[in-house]
Amino acid sequence: MMRRRLKETLQAFRRDEDGSMIVLTMFLLFGMIVVGGSAVDLIRAENTRVRLQSTLDRGILAATRLDVCLVSASDAQALVESYLDLTGFDSSSANIRVNPGTSSCEIEADANLTMNTIFMSFLGVPTLPVVISSAAEQSIGNVEISLVLDVSYSMRRNLASGGTTKIDALRPAAREFITDVLAQSNGTNATSINLVQYGGYVNPGREMFDILNGVRLPRPPLADTSRAEPAGDPLWPDNSSCMELSASDYTSLSLPASGATQLPIFSMYRFSDPALQGWGWCPHDRSSIIYASNSESDLHTAIDNIELYPGTGTNVGMKWGAALLDPSARSAFADLSTRGEIAPLFADRPLAHVPGQNQKFIVLMTDGNITGQVRPTNIFNEDNLVQNLASQPGGLSRNRRNSQSNSNARRTFDQMCQVAKDEDIIIFTIAFNTNAEGQQQMFDCATSPSHFFNVEDDISDAFNTIASQISALRLTN
Repeated sequence: MMRRRLKETLQAFRRDEDGSMIVLTMFLLFGMIVVGGSAVDLIRAENTRVRLQSTLDRGILAATRLDVCLVSASDAQALVESYLDLTGFDSSSANIRVNPGTSSCEIEADANLTMNTIFMSFLGVPTLPVVISSAAEQSIGNVEISLVLDVSYSMRRNLASGGTTKIDALRPAAREFITDVLAQSNGTNATSINLVQYGGYVNPGREMFDILNGVRLPRPPLADTSRAEPAGDPLWPDNSSCMELSASDYTSLSLPASGATQLPIFSMYRFSDPALQGWGWCPHDRSSIIYASNSESDLHTAIDNIELYPGTGTNVGMKWGAALLDPSARSAFADLSTRGEIAPLFADRPLAHVPGQNQKFIVLMTDGNITGQVRPTNIFNEDNLVQNLASQPGGLSRNRRNSQSNSNARRTFDQMCQVAKDEDIIIFTIAFNTNAEGQQQMFDCATSPSHFFNVEDDISDAFNTIASQISALRLTN
């Protein structure tokens, strides 16, 4: 009897399903908690990764600043580590590699952290790895600038506001521009400046004259050597080195053709201010081009010592300014370097026209209209060396001949502007206290309307804006 009841009780217990859903629910709930908690662990790991990535990126970007990285690689690494430590990460978990260059800095870093899990540990995963990498590079794009300045006689005139002359306003503005653009290199040798002064013509200097196989004109015998002008000049009467340009020279960026003849030494007019006066349609050798320089002191001295000459050969100034940015001039620059005219570090300039690496700029300033070219009727007249053509017997009508009309000079100027633009040379132009025609000439040459500046009095604002734009255009990443 008892046995039968026990058996029936056990069979009833076996068939009884009361409470089974609770057990099943507990198993299912645990599984849901573990699965959901695993998602939480993964979200926590991703959040840690994002925070770590952001911190490392910001640290590297700060450390690649050239004024940090190029001064001290160890300081750059310490700066990245400080970003990690200050946000609660262990900087020792990061492998930071600083690679400074001459004008660039590259920093690479990777970090490997482990994060303890809360829920995934029930599945046998006690930690999750957080692995990231980051890299940044800051470099200063190589910059070549041709600063082409009008030093014609009209620069002696007073500004409309009075109180100062154009040349006195130009000097501090040009000096400040030079200082600003060189400072943008952050102590590197990324920027070089060609300083081109032009009056009636451009003097490339005795060394470039020889490199281009210039042919000097024979000098007439001097009956009276006391007539030397200027007094005491050891090179007189051979004190200038301009080269006659042909029409074909204005169709390309290359330097003037080899074997060109020297420009005759003569002057059209003379004015009374000896502090500014230069003798000759061709500026003296002391007013010749400065090539590929980053010497602030040398460039400032040249600006301070500007002399004024007759004529406004803007087309000639544009030709030389553009040619000195073209790679075809590199062999001449290398030769100038061996002669001590260019520092060895710039012997490989002008650099190639490579978008994304090198930037080339022309900054052209004029205060007047482009003038044609004139020559003495008799280029071998001894009086040409000491007496301007207007003061010689018969005046200009007898002693001057036209070798290039104003319209032809404008045409060759426009050609050079377009050739330079075609090679992605950026042209800034400044019309300084000039008339509508001069303004239009500069407007047409500029890369865009925003690259043209019409200035009445304060030319320093134009130069400051151009320096800022050059800084913004520098190729950095």
